[in-house]
Amino acid sequence: MADTLIYRVSPWKAVMVVLGSLAFVLAGWWMRHEHPWVGWASILFFGFCGLAGLWMLLAPRSVYLQLDARGLLIASPFRRQHIPWAEIADFEIVSIKGSRMIAIHYLSAPTAGRQFSAAVSGIEGAIPNSYAARLEDILQSLQTYLHRYRGAKTLVE
Repeated sequence: MADTLIYRVSPWKAVMVVLGSLAFVLAGWWMRHEHPWVGWASILFFGFCGLAGLWMLLAPRSVYLQLDARGLLIASPFRRQHIPWAEIADFEIVSIKGSRMIAIHYLSAPTAGRQFSAAVSGIEGAIPNSYAARLEDILQSLQTYLHRYRGAKTLVE
């Protein structure tokens, strides 16, 4: 498709995920005798986060954000989520507990998953800050594509 824009994962951000996860795994290892539940939960959760970060480093083409006439596609190692432009109202940059991301505001009624996400974080959907571009630049591209294609009839390839 001629009008396709792809944002790839940032290797620097993937390294930070791995290092941060390693720090929490080590903290969990240190805590496991005094607070077993907390220690092992930390080891397991952040161990999986570290593996995801390694995956981002070893297979960087598997993590991306793609914008085209049909909508946006958020691809990660274990999930691909396509959202048509017709379902999106708008985007905005938000900060949740110090983590900046792009919130997705939907036009359609919330699904159970989106309701849960909104109850936990205050937003129904988000685009992570893991790409090799500034969030402000990604937001500008998202808004441009949204306004260009939300009402357009496109052919599905």
